[in-house]
Amino acid sequence: KAAMLANDWARLEEDLENIAGMDRVVAVRIIDTNGEVRVSTNPADVGSIYREDGFACEPCHRSDSDGTPMTVRGGLHLYGRDPDAHLLGLAAPIRNEASCSEAACHAHDPDQAVLGILDVELSTASIQLALAAQRNRMFTLDLIALLVICSAVGVLAWRLVHRPLHEVVSGTRRIGSGDLDHRLPEDGFGELRDLSIAFNQMAVQVQSARADLQGWNQDLEERVQEKSRELEQARDHMVFTEKMASLGRLASVVAHEINNPLAGILITVKVLRRRIERVCEDEEQRKETDSSLEMVQRETARCGDIVRNLLFFSRQREPSLAVEDLAQVVRRALDLVDHQAELNNVSVHFDDGNGIAQVACDANQIQQACLVAVLNAIDAMPDGGELRVIVRDGRDQSACIEIIDTGCGIPEDLQLKVFEPFFSTKPEGEGTGLGLSVLYGIVQRHGGRVELESEPGQGTTVRIRLPRAPDPATFSHPEAMT
Repeated sequence: KAAMLANDWARLEEDLENIAGMDRVVAVRIIDTNGEVRVSTNPADVGSIYREDGFACEPCHRSDSDGTPMTVRGGLHLYGRDPDAHLLGLAAPIRNEASCSEAACHAHDPDQAVLGILDVELSTASIQLALAAQRNRMFTLDLIALLVICSAVGVLAWRLVHRPLHEVVSGTRRIGSGDLDHRLPEDGFGELRDLSIAFNQMAVQVQSARADLQGWNQDLEERVQEKSRELEQARDHMVFTEKMASLGRLASVVAHEINNPLAGILITVKVLRRRIERVCEDEEQRKETDSSLEMVQRETARCGDIVRNLLFFSRQREPSLAVEDLAQVVRRALDLVDHQAELNNVSVHFDDGNGIAQVACDANQIQQACLVAVLNAIDAMPDGGELRVIVRDGRDQSACIEIIDTGCGIPEDLQLKVFEPFFSTKPEGEGTGLGLSVLYGIVQRHGGRVELESEPGQGTTVRIRLPRAPDPATFSHPEAMT
């Protein structure tokens, strides 16, 4: 300003050169009111004329909406000079101040508001580079932020959505493969947690249904096996009954045919023994002959016993029923074998069950059946042992007799045969094989059943189950026992 007041153009050019030497300043020029470049750091610009609508002159000649020139009101004005060259123009009006209009050297009209324009060209290359670098940094940061956000969203989606759904799918496959104990964790939230809870409830229901189904299958299997055993037992019983009937008819014929000859032989032997005692003088010869005849008599008597058993076996008459105290019937049978048990060193223990077992039976036949079972038990303990006989209430409205010995036992493959006629495990000549067959027939005719449990070397248990006696009011009627 001082150079302009002094009208010192050299000094003014020097001041402009100093300004142009500043950072980012490309050129500085002064333009008068006619648009002519009066001073410029670029000598080629001096004398050039700018149009009123030019980017440097437009601020002075363009008015605002109220008609006031923008330079007069606003002061500095920025404009883009050359976008490709990255230049920015700064147009500052040179106002006609009092010091200018009153100067003695070159006074201006006081009514003139603007004396000219100070036009400064600034380089924006460094700014553009900084902006480009900033844009690159922003792009990099945005990309990193996008990757971080995408990764976070992916991790959250995997943890909160994919993994729970994968566990549901995997759990469904394990349930389908039979692993019904598998459960899903219920530590999620929202619908996924509800899905896990519903899945676990479904697994519990499926497991319960499977357990019920297995139980039903097992129960059905057991029932089928039980019915098969019952059918097998019924078939065996039918075959056994037919065999017993056939053998009974045969035994009846054989017994009647040989009973009379045996009786004749026995009587003849007895007569001969008496005669020999009178006529035989040689004592040694008499004893020898008497011994032979005694053997014939003994064996003939044994044959007679067999014939009597055959007759009893073949008759199979229906029992004459009466209400009896089962303990008393069994006690009478035991009284008959006390001496034989003592000779065989067998201790007998009897439990009468307090006399509460009342049955409708033929006392003589039941006594005979008990006698057969007890004698077999004593014979099974040749070296002595313990015999327990128990009378008690059984299941299914029955009374039970248990004969338990500590004898040699019966092999499993022979247990189904012991009730067959003429089958015996005793040495040859010591048994007829009819005792247990007679016992079986007696119990069957009373509507009961015989059970056998035996283990070789441990002993045998025979259970005789008989129906309990009916009420006295109904027992007097014959149809009550049919």
